[in-house]
Amino acid sequence: MIVATLDLENPDHLQLVKGQWRYAGGLVPGEPNGGLVDQLKQSPARLADYDDTDWTVCENIQESVSEGFCFG
Repeated sequence: MIVATLDLENPDHLQLVKGQWRYAGGLVPGEPNGGLVDQLKQSPARLADYDDTDWTVCENIQESVSEGFCFG
């Protein structure tokens, strides 16, 4: 079994998986929500098939600035 470690904050590793960081604010980005006090048990933004095409692309996730709750 091959074991590999990827650091998705490393641009070279991110390129290996053809990854891209995206950012959006809110518990359910793009929807009105109550932030951390919302009654949702989980956000659909955590799912692999969630459509994040309208989110802002981040070249460096460490430099992203957020206010309140967000998904990256």
